[in-house]
Amino acid sequence: MAIRGSSDLDKLAGMILAAFDFNMDHLYEFSDTVENKKQELYRMYFEGEEKYDKNQSYTDNIVVAQIFKPKKKMVFLFDYGDMWFFVLECLEIREPKPTEKRFPYGFNVKGEAPIQYPNWEGEE
Repeated sequence: MAIRGSSDLDKLAGMILAAFDFNMDHLYEFSDTVENKKQELYRMYFEGEEKYDKNQSYTDNIVVAQIFKPKKKMVFLFDYGDMWFFVLECLEIREPKPTEKRFPYGFNVKGEAPIQYPNWEGEE
């Protein structure tokens, strides 16, 4: 995937989910590890929260360039119930080529995407 550094993490989350044909119907976060001892945590703000905590790093106010550097890995966790983990790695940071007029975009698709909501036994 390629995305502008000025895009917020909500935009990146949308790209990831679209690449796997997932619905954006659950909360998500970006962090530096799947372990509980996270040093970096950027989570989605939702309107049901009591207040917008200015000390919390929310995905709508952090841009890609703030957290990604070449070779840095982050974990995208989607859906706290089903716990879909996606490991992201920044391969490079560069300006778009003149031929790359559309950002963001995906590339290098391999294999078949998992099904977000598989049919349960007995359901059609």
